[in-house]
Amino acid sequence: MKQVDLGSYAEPDHPVQREILETFADLAGIEEKEIELGTDGCGFPVFSLPLSALSNAYLKLACPDLIADPSTRTAVETITSAMNEHPLMVGGTERVDSVLLEDDNIVAKGGFKGVFGFGLKKERLGITFKVLDGSEEEWAFITQSILKQIGYSNERTIARLAEVFPSDIRNDAGTLVGHADSEFILHSLEDSV
Repeated sequence: MKQVDLGSYAEPDHPVQREILETFADLAGIEEKEIELGTDGCGFPVFSLPLSALSNAYLKLACPDLIADPSTRTAVETITSAMNEHPLMVGGTERVDSVLLEDDNIVAKGGFKGVFGFGLKKERLGITFKVLDGSEEEWAFITQSILKQIGYSNERTIARLAEVFPSDIRNDAGTLVGHADSEFILHSLEDSV
């Protein structure tokens, strides 16, 4: 890319932001015009798109062989490899995405207002969900349930989620006051036809 103005880098029309949008639309498998733009807390463009399209992007992050553009494929391979090698740099300590990234078969990243996504390399799946009230507390329980329901083979990853995010709810005095669990059944697309 040629030399560009850094002062306007956060503007949606900046050449770098346009390239980010174009690349993201390609990964998501939708047209750029289908992605709505917003602004995050730091003043940078953020994207709004259907969860199904976001799942497509996570699938391609997990399976870069599905990416047609060689330079984008190489960039994704480099970035996702670094995510797995340094999971704490992605989400921080005691974060669902960082725990999942300890598993080399998973690419994961939490988003804003309850949006979470991950891709499974061997299984060739991209999965996203949104907790409607914007909470992140449920991510670990939902992810555990999804992995159990699909018969995920790395039981250590599921156990690690349960270890870091126990389902027991305790008050400030440490007294057990409840239990958190997720109750849903996954259905395949064929089941809904």
